[in-house]
Amino acid sequence: MSNNAHLRRRFVESLILINTGSMSEEQVNELTEVIVLKMIGEIYDADEALKNLSAEERKERRNKEVRPLMEKFYDYIEELDVSDPLMTNRCKDAVGYALRQKEFIFRFLDDGHIPLDNGYAERCIKSVALLRKASLFCYSVQGAEDSMIVHSIVETARANKANTYWYLRYLFETLPEKLNKTDRSFLKEMMPWSEEYKAYEETHKHKAESYLEYADMSVKPKTPRKKDRVTVA
Repeated sequence: MSNNAHLRRRFVESLILINTGSMSEEQVNELTEVIVLKMIGEIYDADEALKNLSAEERKERRNKEVRPLMEKFYDYIEELDVSDPLMTNRCKDAVGYALRQKEFIFRFLDDGHIPLDNGYAERCIKSVALLRKASLFCYSVQGAEDSMIVHSIVETARANKANTYWYLRYLFETLPEKLNKTDRSFLKEMMPWSEEYKAYEETHKHKAESYLEYADMSVKPKTPRKKDRVTVA
C-alpha cells in the first residue's frame, strides 16, 4: 500500500515549525518543505484526474503522466544534503522517510487498483485501532485475537454496505448447521456481498420495519413505583 499521505505529513509538520511570518514570499518558496509539498500537490492533482478510469486505463495513464512527476520528485529528494546544518531535524526525518520508502511509494504505479495513498484503508480500520487500549484488558491472548476477528468481520460488513446487526445474526443462525460439513464451499454464501445474505437481510429487515409500523413507539413506558414492584425470591 502506498505511503504518500505519511510522506506528505512529515514535510507539513516540518514546515509548521518554521517561522515563515518573518520571511519574504521568495524565501518561503525556496524552502525545501514548500518545494516538496508543491511537487506532491502536482502528483495528487495528476492522479485525481484519473480516478474515474478503469484500473488498466489508470495504470497506463499513470505511467505516462504521473510517473514523470514521481521521478522528478525523487531526483530532487536524492540531491538534498541531509548533512546541511541549516536543514531542520524534522526535514531530515522527512527526507530519510522518503528515501527508505521509495519502493513502496512507487508501488501504486504498478497496479491501477492501488490508490495513491492508504488514507481510505486507514479510515476503515480506525475504529479497530481506537480499541487497542481497550484490548489491553482482554484476559488472554486468545481473547484479544477473538476480539479482533469480530471487529474485522464487522468492518468487512460495513465496507460492503451490509447492516452489521443483521449480518452477525445471519452468521450466528446459519453457520452452526454448516460447520459439520467437510465441504467448505458454503463459505462464499457467508460473505456480506453474497446473494444469500442480501436476501436474508432484506427479508428480516422488512419484517422488523413492518412490526414498527404497527407498534405504538410514541408511548414511553412508565417506571414501576417502588410499592408496585414485584420481588422475585
